[in-house]
Amino acid sequence: MGYAAPAQAQSQASGDMLGGYDDDFFSVGGSTSQASQPARRGSAMSVASEYTEDGGNEQLTLQQPESTGSLPKYTVSFDSETKLGMLLERRAAFTPGATSEQKKARPEQTVVTMVIEGGAAAQKGVAVGSRLLLINGQDATALPYARCLEMVKSLPRPLHLVFEKSMAACDSAKGWVLVKKSAGSGPPSSMAGWQRMFFVVGGAVAKRHVLQLYSSKAQYEDIVVRMFQGQPLTGMKYKAYALSGTFKCSAIQSKVYKGEHQPVKYFALRNPYSRTKTMKFASQNPSIVAALHNHVMRFATKG
Repeated sequence: MGYAAPAQAQSQASGDMLGGYDDDFFSVGGSTSQASQPARRGSAMSVASEYTEDGGNEQLTLQQPESTGSLPKYTVSFDSETKLGMLLERRAAFTPGATSEQKKARPEQTVVTMVIEGGAAAQKGVAVGSRLLLINGQDATALPYARCLEMVKSLPRPLHLVFEKSMAACDSAKGWVLVKKSAGSGPPSSMAGWQRMFFVVGGAVAKRHVLQLYSSKAQYEDIVVRMFQGQPLTGMKYKAYALSGTFKCSAIQSKVYKGEHQPVKYFALRNPYSRTKTMKFASQNPSIVAALHNHVMRFATKG
């Protein structure tokens, strides 16, 4: 059930596949020694970026798939597709306070760790972090990962899969946004002054209050895969801000640029760790800005 993985992920991902930076924003991922012996926070793997003066060095922390029974479930049907465009990987069920012996005996879970943009899984709404529950009505949680993968690959179509979203997936917002980091709270004077980035709030590799900025969606997916596989993030450039009440967020405003058919909606986010520069986020799609603004305002304060 292979697919053509993004160029960044092809050389890095060793799991079973189904189917230039602005240094003002991006910091390099943790050193080789940090990543090869990742810090542990509970049972979650953490990777720290290098220290940066603007505070964008919050640890990326692999989020465990929760299994509370109250998380949303959804069904996806593949009528004829054999290339599904997603990556399924093995994860052990997480039990807080488990002993070493209990951890060894934990059942395997089959979890979605990557969804390729434009692929069959993405078109049908499969979310990263989702846990596979049923395969054509059969309980996937009682089967080993290898068996689940074999069934998903080889069973005749139509194939009906039931997933359970992770809390991280439920809590996250992500998408493309225009970003500018400069003095003052106003937008740049022209559209060329914005930089296009992929943002994630929460998600598969960060706590729900962490705002992440990546150069592309493919880079974010590559980092997710690397962290699930325990690979180092050496050379990966990203920003991760732990939002709190010390961040001051403006209301959404509008800017009309010459030659543009529609206005840009934007808001400013003042970072307490940066004395001279303020981040601005914008899009010509109002729903994108509204979604990001709503998530930021869960943790920041008006200002």
